[in-house]
Amino acid sequence: MSIIMQIDAALAPPPVEEAAALLAAMASPRRLAILCRLVEGEAAASELGRVTGLSPAGVASHLSQLRRLGLIASRRRGVSVLFTLASAEAAAILETLHRLYCERPAASASLQEPLERPFHQESDPDPRTDHHSRDRQRPG
Repeated sequence: MSIIMQIDAALAPPPVEEAAALLAAMASPRRLAILCRLVEGEAAASELGRVTGLSPAGVASHLSQLRRLGLIASRRRGVSVLFTLASAEAAAILETLHRLYCERPAASASLQEPLERPFHQESDPDPRTDHHSRDRQRPG
């Protein structure tokens, strides 16, 4: 490996940090909506504002963050600026999210169901796993 390749490898963020940054960008419902719209093709900021319900300043702020992360690109067409999805990684994740949440509504409901149930049930018959009731029984 050449010295330049070693330096590049040392300066590059670890893959887990890159993935975390991508997921953090998608964690905002508004940025996720922008990215989902851009999967369909390029769009002007005004259209992205209609899709998200954001003001022009709000759209600009989110677009700036997405551009800084390399997830979107832009080009001028006359007086308009059109935005496109620029990340293959983001496109792959968005495709998966679309399959899970948009194409199969029943799948989306079944995925949410376990999250609505508490992790600990008060009627847990095994006292070894029922730490909360054991704590309540201690004199205090």
